[in-house]
Amino acid sequence: MDFSSWIDSIYVSMLWCNCCSQSFQDTMMEGATPINP
Repeated sequence: MDFSSWIDSIYVSMLWCNCCSQSFQDTMMEGATPINP
């Protein structure tokens, strides 16, 4: 894997993580039990 694709995968991971944490907060607000990945 070259450097630029490594950077791309980090960037995608950060976006996914941000999205995931947003939905985690929404789940907490609803009072549901979150499932850890």
